[in-house]
Amino acid sequence: ATVSLFLAVGLVQAQQPSPEEQEYVYRDSLFRVIAFKAGQLPAAKAQGDQAAFQATAGDIAYLAGMITDGFQIEGNIPENSLALPSIWEDFEDFGEKAMVLRDAAQALADSGDMDDYDPRQFGGGNCGGCHRDYKQRAN
Repeated sequence: ATVSLFLAVGLVQAQQPSPEEQEYVYRDSLFRVIAFKAGQLPAAKAQGDQAAFQATAGDIAYLAGMITDGFQIEGNIPENSLALPSIWEDFEDFGEKAMVLRDAAQALADSGDMDDYDPRQFGGGNCGGCHRDYKQRAN
């Protein structure tokens, strides 16, 4: 019975993802949700739905505030990751760029200004500002 217990515990532990894997899944999922939400902003603008536009921008702001949580294990770049080591080399700048996205999205949520919203500028200036320095290009 004792041997069976040790084997069962070992099996459970072997099936548990490592902290590095958990962190990677967290940040990959977070970025997918942010990308999904960012795709909803132009649709809300096109439909003239200011409430949906503001709610979506607020969601992006909230999610952007969680970005650095997914990079707490220094050098955590698993095989599927597009993260660059430069994230941890200048983590302060990385965090500041995440807050630029948060602040830009929050400004849209607060103002509801759909007329001045340009998806290319929003994505290129906010998301792209971080991607250029901290994300490798996908093949």
